[in-house]
Amino acid sequence: MVLQRSRRNNVKGAEMQVKLLEAAWCHYRAALLEAEANLEIYLSEVAAVPDHSSALDEVVKWTDKVAHAKMALDVLKAKMPAAKLMTTPPWRDVENIVTP
Repeated sequence: MVLQRSRRNNVKGAEMQVKLLEAAWCHYRAALLEAEANLEIYLSEVAAVPDHSSALDEVVKWTDKVAHAKMALDVLKAKMPAAKLMTTPPWRDVENIVTP
C-alpha cells in the first residue's frame, strides 16, 4: 500500500515536471517568435521604425532576445525526459501555425 502510494506520487511528480517544462518551452518559444518578428521588421523595413536614431539599439536588443530564447530552449530540450521527446510535444505544432 505504501509502495503504491509512493509510485503514484512519483508519477504525479514526473507529470508535473513535464508540465512545467512544457510551459517554460511555450514561454520561450513565444519570446523567440516575438523577437524574430521584431528583428525582421527592423532589418527589412527601417522606414517603418518611427525613431531611426535608436534602430541599432533595437536590432541589438532583439538579437539578444533571439539568442537568449534559443539558448533557453536548448536547455529545456536537454532537460525534457527522453520518453516525452518520443511523443508529439505541443511545441511541434507551434512551428507549423498558419495565420490567416
